[in-house]
Amino acid sequence: MVTQYFENPPIEIPVSQSVVITLGKVIHNNGPYGPVDGATNTAVTVPSGCTVSPNPHIQLFSAVPVSVDVLLHEPFTIHCSQLGPHTFTFDDTVRVTSPGVEDPVPGNNRMVTELTITAVGAADIKITSTSFVNPPTKIPLGQDTDITLRKIIHNNGPWTPVDISITTSATPPTGCTIVLKSGPSSLTAVPVSVDQVVNEVWTIKCTVAGLKTWVFNNSIAVSTPHIADPIPATNTVRKWLTVRDPSYPYWGDDICDGKDNNGDTLVDEGWDMNGNTIADCLDPALDTDRDGLANDVDLDDDDDGWSDANEGSMRTDPLSACAIDSFHDAWPPDINNSRIVNVQDIVLFRSPINGAYDCRYDLKTDGKINAADMIMYRSVIGRSCTP
Repeated sequence: MVTQYFENPPIEIPVSQSVVITLGKVIHNNGPYGPVDGATNTAVTVPSGCTVSPNPHIQLFSAVPVSVDVLLHEPFTIHCSQLGPHTFTFDDTVRVTSPGVEDPVPGNNRMVTELTITAVGAADIKITSTSFVNPPTKIPLGQDTDITLRKIIHNNGPWTPVDISITTSATPPTGCTIVLKSGPSSLTAVPVSVDQVVNEVWTIKCTVAGLKTWVFNNSIAVSTPHIADPIPATNTVRKWLTVRDPSYPYWGDDICDGKDNNGDTLVDEGWDMNGNTIADCLDPALDTDRDGLANDVDLDDDDDGWSDANEGSMRTDPLSACAIDSFHDAWPPDINNSRIVNVQDIVLFRSPINGAYDCRYDLKTDGKINAADMIMYRSVIGRSCTP
């Protein structure tokens, strides 16, 4: 036997799937007699968790002339049900079968070749949702506040179970901090088709007043060796949380005297819109709704039908008639800040009717939430706004 090799052998094979490999070999008749018939016998040592067929593999050949290389091909079907690298040993011998012919040098009739193949699997893991558990809309200035970010992680298989690593980070806004208080960095033995609930507790704090947004980056990966994720795009999710300190952005809580009334070194915080250090509720140069009335004398600076005083009571933005994002309470009847008043707002409005008083829902600004507030939707239902 001259040589033995595998024809384009794979480095990896799918776990629990059958794969055909081919062993190639070259035999040679050194003579002096020829041609001769013969046979090869390949016995395979199979690693644990795998099978090979046929085993042994016997191949007959005939009429091999002297000094001519003959190429033979032997197909094998291998199958491994366990992940990881597996080494097969192919022990091949050749013998003369022609009657009356002997091989004077049997020592060159055997070759042993090893093949190492890694069995790999696939598991499509994903973050199916992220949400904050009872998130605050406002936090006390200078105080630590804990928030809980909840992630739902899912293994779509087909491999099960798998280990999953969890990576998370958060970027605080200017004047604020954030620290991870608790949360797992991994999940072990996650079965297929079972939601995994992961809660992370973060501590946030702001020393500067205003509307503040934190950015949370969430990422997961399969950590089980030899398992790949075929759809990694679903493994990363970004989430935002916007909160405010209690005094922002409602100038109705401030005294419009151009002074720092709450001791934070800012002039009537949030409302020095043009940078002249004078509260804009007194600035005769500013006319937000461009109705010809300056903000210091206009009773409804955004012309949305609710007076500045009423919006100060409701804690909606008196200088904006339309939300700039989902966190911006601007137009009083637009409860979900979607820029359109529809049945979704009414559904949200119903929840506080029989619950604790929340000034955000008090459209009539009479200290009560009842049918009188609901009636005010009649004139605005179906209307939309543009920021």
